[in-house]
Amino acid sequence: MEVPTSKLSKLLKKYYGISFAEYINRLRIHHFLEQRASFDQYTLETYIYRSGFTNRSTFYAAFKKYVGVNPSFYLKEIHS
Repeated sequence: MEVPTSKLSKLLKKYYGISFAEYINRLRIHHFLEQRASFDQYTLETYIYRSGFTNRSTFYAAFKKYVGVNPSFYLKEIHS
């Protein structure tokens, strides 16, 4: 995009009210949710890492913030 990271971060904050890190985490959660059709093929850890998260705790915090429930509840109650 050829936009300095500081400028991109300021634009995200100004127009969307979120930080660059939060924007990236939302994209990662979106990617995670798009994989739901194949959730039974791999472990949850695999989907977490395939979505770009480097650890489980960051994923859980971002998921809860973005989706509103924890991943275990989502997979058990909503996805099934």
